[in-house]
Amino acid sequence: MFKIVNNERLSDNMFRVTFEAPLVARKAQPGQFLMFRVDEFGERMPITISSYDREAGTVSVIMQRVGSTTALLASKKAGDYVADVVGPLGNPAEFDNMHKVVAPSRGRRPKRRTASAAMSTSSRASAPRASSCSRTRCAPAAIICT
Repeated sequence: MFKIVNNERLSDNMFRVTFEAPLVARKAQPGQFLMFRVDEFGERMPITISSYDREAGTVSVIMQRVGSTTALLASKKAGDYVADVVGPLGNPAEFDNMHKVVAPSRGRRPKRRTASAAMSTSSRASAPRASSCSRTRCAPAAIICT
């Protein structure tokens, strides 16, 4: 069982869920994903790791509530548990010998831990703020490394 440290509602159907998963956090790298199951009868869902904190032993994901499994996870509160968190899985993003990196986001700045890996290989980096939101949609934001 893995504890939910935080479940933050970002918009009507978007949530940032932070799991206590020290083994995953210790090895996570930008571009990787994890698999989770809300309960022992649930389906396994892959989701991209949006940030991680090795010291705190936490991993965060940003997800959209679209089906029964994501609706069930969205309904969980801090202190609740999920059955499984497996990862990190997949190949990490490679930033070697790149001159520009763009990390898109919708209306919010990209996550610091993921973006910092891209910026560490660059001599100059800029992180423009998201433009103002109109109605329910927000303009995209990005980190651009040159």
